[in-house]
Amino acid sequence: MEIACYFSLSDIILIRFVDFAVSYRQYDSNRKKFGEILLDMGMISANDLDAALSRQRLSKKPLGQVFEELGVICDVDILGILAKQFNLKTVEEIGLTPVPKL
Repeated sequence: MEIACYFSLSDIILIRFVDFAVSYRQYDSNRKKFGEILLDMGMISANDLDAALSRQRLSKKPLGQVFEELGVICDVDILGILAKQFNLKTVEEIGLTPVPKL
């Protein structure tokens, strides 16, 4: 059975997507890690990743949030990276109009 998951940039959808990502993790051990995707995209260096991983261990925060706090990426970047990580399409990629924030 194939399940399609489409999401907008809404904060509520982001929270639900992250919940999905955490529960999906056990089913796909071959997928690239969040930091590896950032490295592949050229958005960070290996030193940036090492520093963020050290900070993550201390803070217990998701790596995307650590990079966001450091000003390296924004919430839109996080959504795109998560979509790439879990082989999902963003609303923009499928040509739908995003749900506006209220």
